[in-house]
Amino acid sequence: MKKLLTVFLIVIMLITMSSCQGVLINQDIPFYSEWMSYIEDDILVKEIVIPGSHDAGTIGMIYAAKTQSLPIYKQLIDGVRYFDIRVEKKKNAELVIYHSIAKGQTFTRVVDDILEFMNNNTTEFVILDFQHFKNESMDDVAAVIETRLSEYLINNETDLTDLDFIDSMSLESARGKILICWGSDVCADRAWAFRRNNDSGTLEDTVMESYYDSAYHKLDSADFISNAYPDYYERYIKKDKGLFVLQGQLTAKWVLGSPLDREIEHRDNMNNFVRNLKDKEEWLSYTNIIMRDFVNVGWEKIDAVLELNEYKGNIKEGMDFLSNLESLKSD
Repeated sequence: MKKLLTVFLIVIMLITMSSCQGVLINQDIPFYSEWMSYIEDDILVKEIVIPGSHDAGTIGMIYAAKTQSLPIYKQLIDGVRYFDIRVEKKKNAELVIYHSIAKGQTFTRVVDDILEFMNNNTTEFVILDFQHFKNESMDDVAAVIETRLSEYLINNETDLTDLDFIDSMSLESARGKILICWGSDVCADRAWAFRRNNDSGTLEDTVMESYYDSAYHKLDSADFISNAYPDYYERYIKKDKGLFVLQGQLTAKWVLGSPLDREIEHRDNMNNFVRNLKDKEEWLSYTNIIMRDFVNVGWEKIDAVLELNEYKGNIKEGMDFLSNLESLKSD
């Protein structure tokens, strides 16, 4: 059995991402690294529409696990501000990003990338969502956060509950800082660790809702959008508290399936859904974080998300946000 598993893993590792990847856009344009400077200071963080990265540190993984094509620093430069981070502790105690059985960048590299960006972009803020921990990595991750990111951390040192604190947090108070969302109550005594809900949304008083039903995400693209999103929005609207992550990725239907293949199937439908949110007044009002696979592949993914800030009235008076985006596309 072990031999069969070894052969299986070798076959997977020999298959690379050489299949069609679409056009990789490393925009490296100042607008994207400072887009939050266009947002009004008094806008609540839960009202801002933010591009998000699903399984953010998977660059370099085998094709069946890889969901992003750029390191986190490049994603930040291109406008991403929310990152789904999953950390495993290896036998040698090194912390690495993982997705299923695959391992990617070291957690040290992820932190280096975040620090490089934060040191040079004081108008922005970043959300790190630690959804999953593997091999008892949680305490080690917390120690790294407290040692290396402490000066940037958002802390709740008020009398408010964490949920009320996040619900009332303005962009002005968050600029230049990092919000840590935590997939466990183990660190509940730490002022910087804000408890997120589980995929089903069954926990109480958590600061972030991020629904995931695998049955939905294995559907074909059009069926996924027409079935999952009415359900996900309805669930969040009933709660109407905290941050809301709209998961925009499809899940591979079989063990050798590729996230990239599913994203190619899904990309145009999902881009159109995001653009059309401007015409869905109720859904638009609740839209906050939109998380995608291969978030930097193509202009449209990030631009479609950012444009929604104009339609929500988040842009500072006198700043022509949409025209700026349009001019960048035509350059």
